[in-house]
Amino acid sequence: RRAEDDAPRLRGFSGADRAAVIDALLSGREGLDEGAARLVFVASDGSLGSVRARALAHLESGAPAGPGIHFRERPVDGEVAFVFTGAGAAYRGMGRDLLERLPGLADALARRSRRLPRALAWSFEDDSREPEVLEQLWGASALCQLHAELTRGLLGIEPDAWLGYSSGETNALLASGSWTDADALVEESESSGIFTRELGGTFAAVEKAWGGPVRWASWTVLAPVAEVAAALSSEERVHLAIVHGDEECVVSGDEDGCARVVAALGRGRGVRLGYPLAVHVPELDAVKEKWLALHRRATTPPAGDSMRPPARFYTNATGRAYAPTPESCAEAILGQANRTLDLRPTVLRAWEDGVRVFVEHGPQAACGRWIRAILGGREALVVSLDRKGQGIEATLDALAALVAAGVPLRDGALEKLDALLRGAVPSTGSGRSLAFPSHPPA
Repeated sequence: RRAEDDAPRLRGFSGADRAAVIDALLSGREGLDEGAARLVFVASDGSLGSVRARALAHLESGAPAGPGIHFRERPVDGEVAFVFTGAGAAYRGMGRDLLERLPGLADALARRSRRLPRALAWSFEDDSREPEVLEQLWGASALCQLHAELTRGLLGIEPDAWLGYSSGETNALLASGSWTDADALVEESESSGIFTRELGGTFAAVEKAWGGPVRWASWTVLAPVAEVAAALSSEERVHLAIVHGDEECVVSGDEDGCARVVAALGRGRGVRLGYPLAVHVPELDAVKEKWLALHRRATTPPAGDSMRPPARFYTNATGRAYAPTPESCAEAILGQANRTLDLRPTVLRAWEDGVRVFVEHGPQAACGRWIRAILGGREALVVSLDRKGQGIEATLDALAALVAAGVPLRDGALEKLDALLRGAVPSTGSGRSLAFPSHPPA
């Protein structure tokens, strides 16, 4: 627990226009009015003076705002999408600062799942062993769900759309409450052997399809997709697995074949990935029925009300929204796993449907970067709740951008967040308590 130190916090100032916000900042008059111009920044008590000076220079002269400072003349007009990244982004230490600053998030997640709060344990180990595929998968999922406990649970942000990248589609269904059996899903993924034996580990399903031993590899390649496709044309066992954008993709398959493809494109344009799993490739069809059975689960998506329609769920299988049912969810997750996952149509469709704010949940910030690249010059706010090595400051920076943009929050949510960061109120919500005498005993 580190709330006793000089914790970073959100500070907000508002007014009818820029001049009014400057006046509020100079007078130290904090507060956020609805529908007004807003300045929101991240600062601890110790850094408040320097951050306030940077913010003032930004408002008065247009100097670069720098990290943690966000100003909007008016709210963003458009829908909000929650985006969940994939397991390949998992890294050691992810979520540590978040849990130290806001331990109540783990307690909130524990009310939904017994297994997920423990799934980050490997990332806090000090040894240097490579994590197993399922550790990465469920560790990344745990951070996705902790972020959802922050955005939806604590702050009360209700998205209009749910998007996922790879295993992020599963996490969207879990975070939304459409699926409520996270523990069963974790246990069945372990017992099925899909990840540890068929498509990973010994790659038994791939070995059977290839008729020989398997050495699997995946590489991120920074090159035009057409150029990568041309380099793949002579490699039967190497596939275009994922398209992040026009100039970035992932190739997966036979280790030697991948090496030849990367060499042809230029060794300096490729980075080998540490997530050995045969997914987003046709070899996955060898376990198609097992995959469908694993993802065919009781499904109850959140309903709309008189104020807003039901949120939309998007899948990379079609690049469009779909109505979640046990069968449609299973088919959607299969359809983006047994062939190339192309993120571009999904993001563009969500934007065309009205999404203007994309909030990335989960480790690192790559998904947010891809979304920005896909959207190009289209107007949108894209934030990521985690950046490797930046701790809680990165999370608060993202939240500051959302608050400045006028994304609706639950009444009192910012005050509660501020109190939790300062350690001023109990944060566990667990019902446990300690009793002390009201005066020293005789």
